[in-house]
Amino acid sequence: ANLYGANLYGANLYGANLRGADLCGATSWKCDGKYHHITNVGSEKGTLELYSCGDNGWLIRRGCFTGSKVEFIAKVKDTHSDNEHAIKYLALIEILCGSE
Repeated sequence: ANLYGANLYGANLYGANLRGADLCGATSWKCDGKYHHITNVGSEKGTLELYSCGDNGWLIRRGCFTGSKVEFIAKVKDTHSDNEHAIKYLALIEILCGSE
């Protein structure tokens, strides 16, 4: 099964066999509709998606990464250190998500 982009909010997967399933991009976050979509970003020239999720902060998706703003910043620093892609990602996050 390819669950890319699936919203699993409220899903009951008890007993489900997900062996071999592609869960890239699957999420259980419930977001409030505020959304940013930027293309041609990063070393792979991919799409960066940012979803406002109210009190939960921001859900960020890029490639096979899906996670919080804090997790994304950590991943960027781990992957790109302080190269040009890291600088651009961090600037976009600061501009679009603010310093919350």
